[in-house]
Amino acid sequence: MKKKPVLLFALLIMAWNGMAQLKEPRNVLLFLYENVEILDFAGPMEVFMQAGFNVYTVAPDKEIRAMNKLRITPDYILDDPNIPQADILALPGGDGAFACIENPKIVEWIKTISAGTQLNFSVCTGAYLLAEAELLNDKKATTFHTLLDDMQQRYPKVNVLKQVRFVDNGKEVTTAGISAGIDGALYLISRVLGKQRAIQVAQNMEYDKWKPDSEGLILNRDSFNEIKAKGFAKAVSEGKTLPFYKGELLALAEYYTQQNDYTEAAQYYEFIIKSYTATAGDYNELAKFYKKQGKDAPPTWEEFLAIIKDKGVAKAEEAWLEVKRKRPDWIIFSRWGLYMNAYHEYFEKGDTEKAIQIMELVIKAYPDFPNAYFQLGEYYTKLNNKNKALENYKKAKSLAPDNEEFAKKVAELEK
Repeated sequence: MKKKPVLLFALLIMAWNGMAQLKEPRNVLLFLYENVEILDFAGPMEVFMQAGFNVYTVAPDKEIRAMNKLRITPDYILDDPNIPQADILALPGGDGAFACIENPKIVEWIKTISAGTQLNFSVCTGAYLLAEAELLNDKKATTFHTLLDDMQQRYPKVNVLKQVRFVDNGKEVTTAGISAGIDGALYLISRVLGKQRAIQVAQNMEYDKWKPDSEGLILNRDSFNEIKAKGFAKAVSEGKTLPFYKGELLALAEYYTQQNDYTEAAQYYEFIIKSYTATAGDYNELAKFYKKQGKDAPPTWEEFLAIIKDKGVAKAEEAWLEVKRKRPDWIIFSRWGLYMNAYHEYFEKGDTEKAIQIMELVIKAYPDFPNAYFQLGEYYTKLNNKNKALENYKKAKSLAPDNEEFAKKVAELEK
């Protein structure tokens, strides 16, 4: 009887593997045009780039002027055959949107591009472009607050909503005006990569206006409710259509965590780790769920930091090596997580020796991480150990030869 859960999980994985999964979107095509609103495109562009997506711009001409006269040179023009395949089509708004919907070439181009995308995203009057391309027919949408009635009159097949910051129909996501595009882009990041990643992006941007659990309308999520009612195992065994983005699965795991159902939540993380690009945070959450169930699990990130603080870096390294021996793929810490811990908790507080020990552990785990070698160079410089500093600066430079700061440090010490 004890083998039944393992067998069940194996069957679930087989069922999931037989279902078409959406790949994680990487390419964001940002369409620009004459008199586009600056924040409509710049805000979401910053969000997508902070999240690590590849953002490139396409416009009808080699140079355009945004509203308020900002000159922009796009990466590609409309009919360039070398435009990369877009995973996300982003259509900002602005006064020039109305000229675009009168241009059959642009409208047809949007139809063609959107046929191959995973998600179509609009800000402000960018929703008019989606509507003109008939991508919002029989769907709900929103736009700039003074144009809600106008859009409804122009496009009677679209249900235009008021007093909502964004609307998610599944493939099409529309937002209200200007700053709302930032909120909508953050929401997309949370849907694709998870809410914690979106929160991190918002913090990096020092944007404190986003409310991840409000101000938006999320539609076509019947599968979420079905899974909540039946549970992961039963829903998958019945071959139901389930959410596919990692962020959506993380949202379901969060739901079960709030219900204190750690067994159910753990199943999502087990599947995410097997099927998606897993992070140290994913493993950390799974370790917590295992411990809640009384199962054997590696140290959590918090427990690992406590070992460093209370027992020393050598003991922490022993714990890490033991985990690597038993579970070779398990990630206790990310390179940046431990890097920042060394800097903020020890170096900034005057414990340079311990910061060096931690950074050396980072390098053992991530030997191709140039910033760690550079930071070691900084630490040894603090200790007036020129030879060790130069050795690490050189290693950083060899791993990132185009980094001017690394090269400058090497040149200074070689004088």
